[in-house]
Amino acid sequence: MNRRQIFGWLVSAIGIVLIVISINSMHAFQKQHEQELKHTPTRVKIFFTHNPLWNPVIKFFGGKPQEKLPEHNKKAIVTQTVGIAFVILGGVAVYVLRKKKPR
Repeated sequence: MNRRQIFGWLVSAIGIVLIVISINSMHAFQKQHEQELKHTPTRVKIFFTHNPLWNPVIKFFGGKPQEKLPEHNKKAIVTQTVGIAFVILGGVAVYVLRKKKPR
């Protein structure tokens, strides 16, 4: 293995770590959010109004949809996207820069 391949493996490993961190962050937020919802009496209303997937349905029935994602979700999504890009770039670097056996 040459230095460039090792660098490619390192970039892939960093990408995997970033993906794991972002998924862990999303799950931690989800658990915290679920605990908050358990203590509120209007769980159904909060589920529909704080979930961006329901925005088209809420607009159709005349309600006010959620306008933006929470900031922590944006950071986790960006971290996950960068992690995926690192894994792809590292994998391509390892594949392209491999030593070819002489014939």
